[in-house]
Amino acid sequence: MRAETLVLQGTLRDGSFVPKSLSLPERESDAPAGPRLLRLTSNLLPLLRPRIFGVEERVTSTTEAGGLRIRCRTGSQPAGIVLEPIGYRFPRNMPARLVLSGEASASVGLSLVAPGSDAPAPPQTSFSGGRAALPLRPDASALVVGCPSSAGEILLQEARIEPAGGGKARYGSWVWDAAEAIRNPAAFGRAIAALGLGDIAIQPPAEPGDILPVARALLASGIATHLVEGDPDMIEPDGLARALERVCRLRRAVRGLPAHPPVSLELDIEPYGHPHYARDPAMAWRSWALAVEAIARTWGGPVDVDVPWWMLGAPGGTAALTAARASIGTIVVMAYRTEPQLILEAAEPWLAMGVPVKIAVEAGEVATEAQRTYRRARAGELIVGGDRAALHAAPIEATDGTATFSLTSQASTRPDRVSFYGRDAKRSAAERTVLPFLTAWSNFQGFRIHGLSGTTATGRNRSRAFPRQQQ
Repeated sequence: MRAETLVLQGTLRDGSFVPKSLSLPERESDAPAGPRLLRLTSNLLPLLRPRIFGVEERVTSTTEAGGLRIRCRTGSQPAGIVLEPIGYRFPRNMPARLVLSGEASASVGLSLVAPGSDAPAPPQTSFSGGRAALPLRPDASALVVGCPSSAGEILLQEARIEPAGGGKARYGSWVWDAAEAIRNPAAFGRAIAALGLGDIAIQPPAEPGDILPVARALLASGIATHLVEGDPDMIEPDGLARALERVCRLRRAVRGLPAHPPVSLELDIEPYGHPHYARDPAMAWRSWALAVEAIARTWGGPVDVDVPWWMLGAPGGTAALTAARASIGTIVVMAYRTEPQLILEAAEPWLAMGVPVKIAVEAGEVATEAQRTYRRARAGELIVGGDRAALHAAPIEATDGTATFSLTSQASTRPDRVSFYGRDAKRSAAERTVLPFLTAWSNFQGFRIHGLSGTTATGRNRSRAFPRQQQ
């Protein structure tokens, strides 16, 4: 196949582009982009578009600095305003209330309705000024404000989502280099407990039995323990065969540990790190699902999985998750964002499914990722011949047996939007903001912090901060 476009992945270091991998462009997802999650951490009123209804045309509305003013005239027929979040949606399956505040000279009805539904009679609640709250129904798509038969005026000043959460969350992290822990398991267990962590995923060394004293020390400190394994090559037959042999050894090793609480197996396969992922993402995710199922059978029960937040929007991502669901215990979602609203947007689709979910954020140092797009041209900076490629500082013309590609665009990430590195106070503030919302879902199992200082958790971070199709 003659390639017309190539994508070069790399990092930016001191202003210079350092190439890492070359591939065809990723296939786009066939699913249309859906509405975004409403901003849960701020006043929703500016995002709700008013639409007047009523045959008597006795309602008017104006948006002003203080909020939305609704004027109702006397009448006998139903009338009012529908407030719809155009381009946005309410959170799904989250126990919460929609709380409105403002002023009113008359009592109006308030109801949350499903798509295509009329407001019930009587309304779900009434509003006469001050505050009013409505339970957030799972299929809510709009708020209906119903006017009374008499005249009246209402000023809605705020509309906010008030979650039914407020509980505490268990915190955890990853440990990719177990050498220090193996040297002094008891001290390691105490250090992890002193950090306030109750959940650790640790990568065993080449000899699985060496991790047993560490696991015992962690369990003795009341810390949930997971053995984490994974490599993109697991989506290939040879790589999966090696993984299954490794899992057999791990399973034999953990027989020496107490049955309760059990030590679980966690998979961090990251198929998007495979060189052929961009060629067919859906196939890569299907292979991921097959690997998860095979490893779970070998392990003897469900395994936990680490996944990127954008998996559900990737080609084949949702289908792969559905296929492997019976083999999965807990899903660890790498929601590597630093703004609270973006963390919630990454987490909500997963929590809405009702399956056990942990939400992970990044605290380690990350490079500025960059991806360059090149188009075939008579002269260009990227020269490809056979199975070799060369990148030049200036365009050159093709020679026999080579093809040239010219740089057309470059996209890059901002590390400060991906990682809390060096900003512990910002991370703590973000966690305090999102925690009441996340804990509203009963299936939320806690936070994971990647690259947390003091856990020796740094040293591995293949997770792409963004997929090309999500930009």
